[in-house]
Amino acid sequence: MTKRNLNETFLPLYNRLSVAYSLTELKQNPHAGLWYEKFCHQWTWDTDKKTGEIIGVKLDKNKRKWIETVTKAPVGDEKRISQSVERLKWLVQERKGEFFHMKTTSRLIPGMGRSHPVENGIIWHPTLGVPYLPGSSVKGLVRAWATSYASEGTDEWREKNEIISRIFGPEESDRRAGSVIFFDALPIRPLQLEMDIMTPHYQEYYKNPKQNSPREWESPNPIPFLTVAEEQPFIFAIAPRRLNDKHDLDKVINWLKEALVWIGAGAKTAVGYGRFEEIKI
Repeated sequence: MTKRNLNETFLPLYNRLSVAYSLTELKQNPHAGLWYEKFCHQWTWDTDKKTGEIIGVKLDKNKRKWIETVTKAPVGDEKRISQSVERLKWLVQERKGEFFHMKTTSRLIPGMGRSHPVENGIIWHPTLGVPYLPGSSVKGLVRAWATSYASEGTDEWREKNEIISRIFGPEESDRRAGSVIFFDALPIRPLQLEMDIMTPHYQEYYKNPKQNSPREWESPNPIPFLTVAEEQPFIFAIAPRRLNDKHDLDKVINWLKEALVWIGAGAKTAVGYGRFEEIKI
């Protein structure tokens, strides 16, 4: 492939000479999410194994190097985070709501399904540049926990279902809003991030389980991904949609705390990720 064809085929990509090598080299507390999502500089050419022709770009083993650019120091501007947390507290108090603090007791992966060059993304707050849990995710977590209490079809289930529909809103075509507002769960200080690795052993089986069986002789495929470290504190907040809905808050707070402790938030909760415990601040 000629140089001219390369220029016509590929978009310009950053390299180590055109941008800083890591986030810590930048000044004035940069937006870590923008850096991680848009300024990857570890690309290499991907060539056809038979012809040697360039067919694209790839990260391959450089995925780990790129993840490590945001794990060397906590991400986020402490002043901006503090101001956002104080604004959230003020808003919640004005609406007669409640807030409390929890810290991670295992690694947290919010937004793992987001598209990203390293295969597994993470969700970043649009202005603070730190991972967070959107209010919609918090609401879904609590609803899932609340619906797991009673067996379907029983009187207890019917009563519980009425309460759940009132608090969260009905799942059917009726678009009535629920009685409780769920706010984004924000970190209360800059977050320490860490790299983790999962190692699937049966790549061909996972690609097409109907055609391939899991074979012990397949090579493991280490896949690095970004996580929020343990011991990172967050603030969770809810508020009544109307003043006469305030009686639902205590029930929702209990459900939320139980869900964060027992089933966790984010991805890979089935293997222990995303667990929290309450802290007093």
